[in-house]
Parts: sequence; C-alpha cells; structure tokens
Amino acid sequence: MHWNFVGAPSMLFNKLVFMFDFENVGDGSAESTFYFDDIEQVDASDGLATMDLPATFEDPAVDPTTYDFWGAASHIVEDPTNPGNNVVEVVKMSTAAPWAGTVIGTLAGLANPIPFTAEELEISVRVWTPEAGTPILLKAEMAGNPIAVETIQYSSQEGWETLTWNFGNELPNTPEIELGFPHNLLAIFFGFGEDAVEGGTTYYFDDVYFGEAPVTNNVEAQEASNITMFPNPVGQNDLLRVAGVDAGTTATVVDAMGRTVWQGALAASGNRLGLRTGTYTVRIQTAQGTIRQQLLVR
Repeated sequence: MHWNFVGAPSMLFNKLVFMFDFENVGDGSAESTFYFDDIEQVDASDGLATMDLPATFEDPAVDPTTYDFWGAASHIVEDPTNPGNNVVEVVKMSTAAPWAGTVIGTLAGLANPIPFTAEELEISVRVWTPEAGTPILLKAEMAGNPIAVETIQYSSQEGWETLTWNFGNELPNTPEIELGFPHNLLAIFFGFGEDAVEGGTTYYFDDVYFGEAPVTNNVEAQEASNITMFPNPVGQNDLLRVAGVDAGTTATVVDAMGRTVWQGALAASGNRLGLRTGTYTVRIQTAQGTIRQQLLVR
C-alpha cells in the first residue's frame, strides 16, 4: 500500500503512526490483530510528468495517480466496454460517506491551473454510471487552499456518456467561482449526496477536458455531422426543427444544471420547446448512440 502526503505542511516530521481499523474499537481477537513491515519513502510518481488537462489516461509518460477520500477507491483499468482504452474505475465502497470522492491527479494539483475565464467555465468528462439520474459533483479548488467552487450534473442513461459541468452554475448555498485564483485541483464525486449502496457501486470516467470534449467515436462524429438544428439560436416561441433524423426520433433537452427541461418525439414540422433564455444541450437518440448538440434560446 502507498500513502501520499502531498500537500502536508513543509516541516520536519520525525514520527510515523499506523492506526489500523481506524475509528473502530479493538477487542484483542484475531480480527483485531494486524501486521506491518518494510516501510520505505518513495517518489510515487516514479519520475513521471504531472497530470494536466486534457486527462485521457493514455500517456505512459504522465503520472496516472488519483487520490481518494471518504470511502472512494479508484485505479486505472482497461475500459470493460472498449478493450485497449484506459479509464479510471471508481468504487464507492459500502462504508463510503455521501461525499466520497476522487481527485483527478494528486493532492499537489494539476500541472497548470484550469484556465477559467468569465466566458469559459465548462469542463467535460466522459462517465459511466449503472443508471440514469446519478448525481455527479465536480469540484475545482486551489491545492492546499479552501478556495473552491463546485457544481453538479446528473447522468441521463445507463452506460457511457459525456457530461459538461458549468462552474458558473455553482451548487446552491456554495461559493461562486473566484476567477482571480488558480484552480489547479479537480475532484469528482459519484453518487454525491446519496448513501453508499450495500456492497459498493462501481463507476468509471475518462477524457477530462476543459471546455467541450472532442467526439472520439467516428460513427458518432459522422452521425453528428449529418444532424442540423435550426434556427439556432432559436426564439422562445419559435419552432425548432431538426434535419437529418426521422420524425418520431426521441430527443431530450437538459439545462446547464443537468436537469431535463423537455423530452419527446421530434416532429417533422418542428417542436415548440417553451424554454427560457439560456444555453441547453439537446440529446438525440439514434441507432448508433446519443448525439449531443448545443442549443441557444434567446
């Protein structure tokens, strides 16, 4: 096992303490007896480069370390749905706290601060969840500093999908983003706010990008290029038409907080969505998978 003390205060430490079965009272039995051996201080990165965005977990020259807390357990594995692709598996253990999470990288943070601006506040992550409606919190902060901002999204389906978090839409009752500070640490929380499932729940994530992630599936890219929404921007009371799909194709519209605000079948004559002014993501279900396009309502 390895313990990472990155982020600890810089001072002389001359004592090391192990606390087995932490927070549980021992009874002197075999189940309360533990052993340890071979303590060694090492460079956990093994000389590899510090993780930065985009993080795809494919570069052998980049340190793939992730850091877990409060009952999450993560490591790099082969994508169970796409052999040859590396992803991060996160197990929310049966004893996990509702706020168990995983730092994308080490506690020292990313190689460079996330380049947030007033106009560019989005981060995209490809995630796998076992069911729709899974709350996933993303938190950006300064390493070793309490300055942070957090926002939440919800999975729309079982399996893989790409979600986008807008840090201009902070979680209610939490601080707004402070653009004058370098946010160089990113953490993801699967099943945030929910009690862990007995026996644990497994999630995966991959392809962490600042801004919108590029389409990586050639079929999906071809399908997306053939689908056009117009007009875009669309007026609040205008009909939205979608070319390149059959009438009756199912579509879902979600807002910047990941909430479904419209769902239904696309009509050949167009659909009046009745949405407020803002930016939305339209998810169109095709035979090849879900196509996502941005829609601006004015």
